[in-house]
Amino acid sequence: MYDTENGLIYDGETLLSARSRFGYPIAIWDEGFGPLWVYRESLGVMGVVRASTWEEAYECVVDEIMLDADPEDPSTYARDYDEDAEEGELAEGVHYRSSGVPSNPNRTSYLAAEDLNGSALDLLTPELLSALEIAVEIEPCS
Repeated sequence: MYDTENGLIYDGETLLSARSRFGYPIAIWDEGFGPLWVYRESLGVMGVVRASTWEEAYECVVDEIMLDADPEDPSTYARDYDEDAEEGELAEGVHYRSSGVPSNPNRTSYLAAEDLNGSALDLLTPELLSALEIAVEIEPCS
């Protein structure tokens, strides 16, 4: 049904939603072009993004999918565990969001927190979609 060479989606189509096998919503972000990518952390699927390249997809994940890091929490900064770190240096796994405050209404911080126990960003193929038991809703071209 969808262009498997292009990651399940055609140009001109729109990613509307993603859901887990239990029907829970999965965060999404659509840059308008390119294949779908799935972002996972140690506890499971965190989001599905559409972007032209892996690098663009990762930037979308940092900006719109990763959970917030608290700028007021001392553990957000490297000085919390490394006295030689520079003032304001971020802790491992904490990233500045390039867009500042995200567009995603469920995220409010200009800092994002990546799971230090593991994360992965992979092209969402039909096989991976099936293995992860994700349902994506795509608006067809008009």
